[in-house]
Amino acid sequence: MPGITVLLLALVSVLCLPLAPSAHAGTSSSPPPGLRADYYPLPDTNNTNDTPGPEFPPSGEPSATIVDSNIDSDDLTASLAELTGTSTDAGIQWTGNLTAPSTGNYTFNYYGDNGFRLYVDGRLVIDNWLNNWNVNKPGQVDLTAGTHTFRADYYQATGGAFAKLSWQPPGASSLVPVPASAFTLPDGYTPTVERGELAKDGRTIRLTFGHPLGTWPSTATSHLSAAGFPITSAAVDPTDSKVLVITLDGTVYDTWGSVPVSYDGKGGATYADDSDVPKFYTHVDNSSTVPMTTPWTSKVDPKNPLPEYPRPQLTRNKWQSLNGTWSFEGRTGDDANIAEEPAADAKLPDKIVVPYPMESTLSGVRKHYDNAFYRRSFTVPTDWRQAGRRVILHFGAVNYQATIWVNGKQVATHTGGYLPFSADVTDALKSSGAQQLTVGVTNTGAASQPQGKQVMNPSGIFYTASSGIWQSVWMEPTPAQKVDQVVFTPTLPKAPSTDGASVTVQVNSSTSKDGKVDVRLYDGTAVVATGTGKANTPFSIALPKAHLWSPDDPFLYHAKVTLKGSTGTDQVGSYFGERTVEVGKVNGVPKILLNGKPTFVNATLDQGFWPDGAYTAPTDAALKWDITATKDLGFNAIRKHIKVEPARWYYAADTTGMLVMQDMPSMESGFSATPAQDTEFRSQLHQMVEELKGETSIISWEPYNEGWGMDRGNVSNAISEVKLAAEQVAKDDPSRLVDAESGFNCCGSVNSDTGAGNIVDWHTYTGPARPQPDVANNRPAIDGEHGGWGLSIPAHSWNVGFINYAGASDSAQLTQKFETTQGALAKEAACQLSGGVYTQITDVEGEINGLWTYDRKVPKLDVARARAANEKVIAAGSSAGDCG
Repeated sequence: MPGITVLLLALVSVLCLPLAPSAHAGTSSSPPPGLRADYYPLPDTNNTNDTPGPEFPPSGEPSATIVDSNIDSDDLTASLAELTGTSTDAGIQWTGNLTAPSTGNYTFNYYGDNGFRLYVDGRLVIDNWLNNWNVNKPGQVDLTAGTHTFRADYYQATGGAFAKLSWQPPGASSLVPVPASAFTLPDGYTPTVERGELAKDGRTIRLTFGHPLGTWPSTATSHLSAAGFPITSAAVDPTDSKVLVITLDGTVYDTWGSVPVSYDGKGGATYADDSDVPKFYTHVDNSSTVPMTTPWTSKVDPKNPLPEYPRPQLTRNKWQSLNGTWSFEGRTGDDANIAEEPAADAKLPDKIVVPYPMESTLSGVRKHYDNAFYRRSFTVPTDWRQAGRRVILHFGAVNYQATIWVNGKQVATHTGGYLPFSADVTDALKSSGAQQLTVGVTNTGAASQPQGKQVMNPSGIFYTASSGIWQSVWMEPTPAQKVDQVVFTPTLPKAPSTDGASVTVQVNSSTSKDGKVDVRLYDGTAVVATGTGKANTPFSIALPKAHLWSPDDPFLYHAKVTLKGSTGTDQVGSYFGERTVEVGKVNGVPKILLNGKPTFVNATLDQGFWPDGAYTAPTDAALKWDITATKDLGFNAIRKHIKVEPARWYYAADTTGMLVMQDMPSMESGFSATPAQDTEFRSQLHQMVEELKGETSIISWEPYNEGWGMDRGNVSNAISEVKLAAEQVAKDDPSRLVDAESGFNCCGSVNSDTGAGNIVDWHTYTGPARPQPDVANNRPAIDGEHGGWGLSIPAHSWNVGFINYAGASDSAQLTQKFETTQGALAKEAACQLSGGVYTQITDVEGEINGLWTYDRKVPKLDVARARAANEKVIAAGSSAGDCG
């Protein structure tokens, strides 16, 4: 996704003032909490970066006045649009009182986008009245304990809109958000609504007005709005006439920030003195304790989650899952060191359900720790201890740095958040009884870590972090000389004919240099081909009457692979699909060929996030659902966006018949890697390709997304980074395509084609993009991202959500916009394009541009019509038409 500056978790909790001064305004003996926030539309500002902002506040009355609880908003665009009529060229002035808890020097930090200023007791403490983006600016002021006058200004030109004010009081060790408890309203002003709260059930809102209400007729309810939720009822509380109770038809989840509630003043509601309740706009504090779930959340067994065999491409009959409830300890501050294992008899104080990330609901922790320990006991079956047998411990993925101990002995360390690793723990095992397994984890979310979209402070197009163990933990017995990996590489020398079809097999073993390998290939129960060779050396097996794999016919050969070493025999199961992917010219235009035939790659962008499990799908059925839902919509491909999935996801893609464009998880958007960091990035890229290059569904590798992690300050360095990565991947796996940089035309990249890799790839929203193929170098063109039409369905939303690119008013309009977008893509597919990627299959946290809601409960458009539109795209792009 483009590295846009719009950020969002939720709007700040705010209370309400009338849009015009209330007839009931008066002096209060105890000023209510909050800050008066005056909203102003502004004249067109100069959009050049670092130019001064407009005169502020402008002459005239504000367009609206509300009360904000404090200044801590990840996204102000919705408030600006609602209260000024525009999300650009608008401003806010906050005024009130600030209570300093003690006397001394205070450091303030204002973080905002665009300009901002801070005054305390009339003194200018922070001044950044410039049109610049994502700026942190500190300021210091000496304050006495007690109350001080406060003012903060903000203006928005274009792009994102957020403002966050932090302070470090005397004696404090770090900056923290200035709490709502520090602010009170200016003396002498009484808000229309004193406070509002959403109940724990997520469905009941209580608004406390400054004066008693008289009547709230049923007609007034239709003039209320609560974040777009349907409202079942609104009535004055019979026990407190100042309180209006609003019941929602749908649940506001605990991940929402505050809930915007407004009334247009036209519903006939009155106060007890028969005066009209005026138009108001307020944000209600969210006390909901209800997490968002999916249809599979309740099916998770915490004692035995994700019980399926974790590695379908290399199976053994005996194995044991170590998923389940582990002891856990998150560490902060002086206790953060994880270099040393806790004492063997130390009891870790908390529990966590493995393999769900610690930040996820399903983990039971739902909190991030930079450093943490996991611990559990396990037993080893007696028959695993035969002479010559080894016990291998496997981790699907641990984010980011891990140290593993068994019975106090360190058995492994690993760096990298996305790839599996193993340890031979045989020599650390006790002779019998319970064994102790301890895992130490560090994940700071450093910008230099390949981390994709998961971040420590999620908002906008970035989502909740997934720290610690997030894929299955398991163990199995093996011979001393064992198979580590089986890679099948199909060959179709006369494609699309199957004449001469074969498959090259490489059986990798770190414990048997050149042991004898026997491979038997099956169609069902029938043996259709056999071959022999040596470990770590590729050899070919002919496939007479080959049955090819494709999205329309995802046929898989199954295999039994036997390794005979000097000390014993190892046998494993495996599988592959006979398919090839390459580039060839069709009527003079470079096109992607699957099994020798032009095949348009019509994909969704798939982020792979879950509201209940973060990076980890709640169940295996859920994991597969994303793929089958994509296919039901008529797509034949998925761009797996800057994430590596568990092995079972690729197995589901292989068995379902889904082409996969595999991204490398990127470093932070906007971050420029040093040479050493780029070397580490390429090392993990190499490991990813080596790990996944046996997966049938994967047809291309995408090392970079929009220049994220490239040297943005030096174009020649950035081009060199792209070329080095593309050359390395092509060497690691010459059987697939290399899309060196997806969206090189976008978002801080070098904005030019480096010529690296096999593909020309643009991003355009809403698009579709129209890149031209590189005919001279036989490089096809694809639209790596387009679409992004947003539709909010609040009762199925993570929070208030935002429209990244363009919106639809309802499902019917979204369907129409999708058909129009894909119709335009079909025209390009018939000519120069070889692929297109629609953003995206589901909503994700703050993003609401999914074809399904984030909870996977509601399709947001007509599935049958979407499928028909996609079938036309694939047909147009898979024909031998020409651009004439």
